[in-house]
Amino acid sequence: DNDRGSEEYGSVRDGADSGGYLDFGRVYVPPEREAMGPGAPETTVLSHDRVSFSWNAGADALWTSQETYIHEYVASLARGIVATEDDNHNNNNNNNNDYNNYKTNDKGTACPDEHDASYRIHDTIPRNIDVTRNSTATIRGLDANTSYCFLVRAFSKAGIDLGNRILPFRTRPEPVNEWMSVPILEDEPNLPFEATHGIRINSDDDNNENSNGNTNTDNAYEHDWSWCEHSATRPTGRRGHSLTAIDNQVYVFGGVTLKCLCETIDSSPTGTREKRCSSRNVHSDESFHFDPVTATFNLLETTHDDERPKGREQHSATALANGNILVVGGITGTSSHDAPSIGDDQSQHRLLSDVWRLSHPHRVTTVETRATTHHDDSTTSWPLELIPGQITRHVLSFHGKDSNDVEKERMCVQDVRVRISMEHSCPSAMEYIALAGPRTRSGSVDGFDFLPPQSYHYEVQLYVSSADNLRSPCHPETLNLSFSDHEPESILSRSRIPTHGDFRPASGLAARFRGIHFDDDGPWELSIAQRSPTQSENITGTLLDWQLILDVTPCEAKAKWKRLPSPPASFAPRRLHSSVAVGDSLFVSGGFGRVNGSGADRPLDDLWRLDSDSDSDFVSFIELRASPRDKTMTMYGQVALLGPFGLLGYGGVRSRGPRSQGKDLWLWNIFEKEWMSVPVEHGGDAAAPLVNDKIPYGRYLSSIGLLDSDTLRQIYNIDGPWPMAMTFGGDGAFLHNGYNDDYGFMTNSLFDDVWILSAGAIATNSSVQNQRRRDHCRWRQLPTSTSFRIWNDTCGWNSAATRGICRWDEILIRAWCLEQYQSFYLS
Repeated sequence: DNDRGSEEYGSVRDGADSGGYLDFGRVYVPPEREAMGPGAPETTVLSHDRVSFSWNAGADALWTSQETYIHEYVASLARGIVATEDDNHNNNNNNNNDYNNYKTNDKGTACPDEHDASYRIHDTIPRNIDVTRNSTATIRGLDANTSYCFLVRAFSKAGIDLGNRILPFRTRPEPVNEWMSVPILEDEPNLPFEATHGIRINSDDDNNENSNGNTNTDNAYEHDWSWCEHSATRPTGRRGHSLTAIDNQVYVFGGVTLKCLCETIDSSPTGTREKRCSSRNVHSDESFHFDPVTATFNLLETTHDDERPKGREQHSATALANGNILVVGGITGTSSHDAPSIGDDQSQHRLLSDVWRLSHPHRVTTVETRATTHHDDSTTSWPLELIPGQITRHVLSFHGKDSNDVEKERMCVQDVRVRISMEHSCPSAMEYIALAGPRTRSGSVDGFDFLPPQSYHYEVQLYVSSADNLRSPCHPETLNLSFSDHEPESILSRSRIPTHGDFRPASGLAARFRGIHFDDDGPWELSIAQRSPTQSENITGTLLDWQLILDVTPCEAKAKWKRLPSPPASFAPRRLHSSVAVGDSLFVSGGFGRVNGSGADRPLDDLWRLDSDSDSDFVSFIELRASPRDKTMTMYGQVALLGPFGLLGYGGVRSRGPRSQGKDLWLWNIFEKEWMSVPVEHGGDAAAPLVNDKIPYGRYLSSIGLLDSDTLRQIYNIDGPWPMAMTFGGDGAFLHNGYNDDYGFMTNSLFDDVWILSAGAIATNSSVQNQRRRDHCRWRQLPTSTSFRIWNDTCGWNSAATRGICRWDEILIRAWCLEQYQSFYLS
């Protein structure tokens, strides 16, 4: 009773003295009803400086009386105190005044009670009109690695306190840039065939003589083959290879690596077959796929043995917007062998200018079908009536779809999406909606078992009704629902079935159907179950339409190579050039080549644009007027990654002063055109900085790529939403190696390690980058803008224009604005 101003209860608001805020200590709660308050809050986002919460109305969700209906929430925040065992002991004995008003929770943080003055109001949040939706609050500007307490209080429209909840939390530590070594999972090493089939193996440099000078053949297989073993799936250490990341799948091609090359010799007069092996550094023509989720490499087989590029290093391999990879140039040996060996004489090397296209090995094709245009049962009337008290089923397949929808190869399901449209007099009567995949077919396809049998014809629940929903009154509705594993909101978060929207299904679609063989004859079945009506109910429903959308990808990824037409004679063969994609055009700049095809390699200063068509084998070469390059790092063999943070440079050999390979990271600001050193958490022993397994060893001619997914962040225990960089291989020496060790190996430092960089400290400037994206990209991408016209006249596609100078920094900015992140050599 505000007018009464009772001493016992006080007033809800104290007028001018209180500034209009609630006086929490003087709010009246009716004695006949205990305040139930809001539901328990949960953290949905937690970083070093930000937190988001979500909560529901709790047990009061369906209260309708004015006195007890939650009208709004007040969110407050206070500092928590980390409680130690001594603190808890002192608190229990009331010996620590700081803890007298604090409650210690199981997370080790002591929170003040709800009446403590340390709570500061953050926001007032009106209750969501839709009772099935949660209320949310976001607090920014927090201190890193600090304990806080979140208090949410519920109030009626009259200002009555209906209860509160307190949630302790601790912000994450300040983001850092940190390297993580990735342990690679691999199969058992491949042993030479003859080691398990009674054939003697000798190396060229080992006569298998024991200390007495006698030849020992008893243990030849036990010892001699061990130096020649290798993994069948993991690439050997290499340098000068390319690494291309597409949709968090990584592809490695070529490079210089150490190979064991063997030949079988029939010795006489005994006729014993001997296998003589030696090791050589060779130019590899292998293509590997690396899956960062499983941390495994796989050697990609070629679709046609006569269609693959020659082994090479220091080439470029760039992903276009259409998903294809263009490989340009590089350096190889003069030998006709598939893996030509490397010599110290530069005349034994041959520069390349050829262009190859690698079709995306894990390309995703989307196929779809819908009931209104492609239902199998011609006897079924449409729309389909839903029968109360029964399960109504309908079957769809992709039979009869255009054969061009899916290429003629084994394809497997990667993702599933479902859309449903129906009219119903009582949506609360639906008990569940489910999807079942194709039934198991007898036998196998080409002797290959694609998937576990339980993946077929196993129902996945899209929607499951709650008990409250089944008791809800009937109201006729038109429902348009979409289900996908990628939606942020789960259908289970709704207490009643919604009428429209996109939701995460009750059970995971991909978890059940990912990897199953796509069969255009295989039936997919939608099931809708309804309860029986009561005597007073007349339940009717109609399925108007339902749509099934599948993303399919090759079950077995292969390297499908295609050589594109040769470039003009003015396009010099080259190595260590920079290649950057903008859309489906590739810009190739600089590198090292030979004047008139002979002599020593010299720096090139030209700029070309390659335009290719994914539907044909055509490629055009257009020479552009190049601008002088901005000053770059004086490092030879340095790789760069264009990411959301700018241009990140890694590794290389110092071209001035004492020669040593670099292990530092540098960030190039593509707008302000300056380099800055990137700090990295080194760990290790400060007294022995050169012996540190927390960072990769210095190297050059390495490779780098961008990874960015929530799944990978969870796997690699990365706290924030920032991207990651992956590196593989490289050379730890900076001179050609010219002598053999005791086992016939050429001494080298070719790395085969994989590292992932968590770029947390770089990403803390993401808000600045987003601002720059707004400032620098919108006007550049407008077709009517002056910038767009200048781009077309200098670097772009206006063939009739008198070309001005095409600036390299503008190419980088264009790719960055399109979010076409990629890696290349810094030429």
